Amino acid sequence: MKKRRTLIVALLLVAALALGIGYAGFTSELLINGDAVMNATTTSLVNIKDVVISEKNGDIELNASGQGTKTVNADLTGFSTSQDYVVLTVTVENPHEFEVTLSAPTLTAQNNEVTPGGDNYFEIEILNPTAIPTTLPAAEYVSGTLTPSTITFQYKISASTIPADAHTVSYTITANATTR
Repeated sequence: MKKRRTLIVALLLVAALALGIGYAGFTSELLINGDAVMNATTTSLVNIKDVVISEKNGDIELNASGQGTKTVNADLTGFSTSQDYVVLTVTVENPHEFEVTLSAPTLTAQNNEVTPGGDNYFEIEILNPTAIPTTLPAAEYVSGTLTPSTITFQYKISASTIPADAHTVSYTITANATTR
């Protein structure tokens, strides 16, 4: 009887062990760990898409270079009377998938003062500066292609004093684009 009881206990232990091994054989834990890292944008691709003449009086010509970059040279020639003027339209584009803040454009002119007298050779002004958007919207995907967003603003250069000799005035319009 004792042998039988030992045999039954041994069989029960073997059965419990087999059941445990069988359960462990069909149980597994799947685990995946990782990080998804978004690369930071280290270079601004906001640029001046183009500068074009939208209105003029006189035989004024525009020679623009550097369009599609951050710096455009917009050289104007042909001013010959005090009635000559030109209105230029500037298009700024944001190819990023996030909104960009744009500071108000500022204008400086060098070598513009007539001496003696204190008049200016040219009147240079940014037209309707309060209407210039302060943000460039994020670029959007259209049919699978990222399409940059754009804003435009205008500035006007008018001849005010015509000298006997040729004269060149340098002007600069600056604005900052930032994500902060």
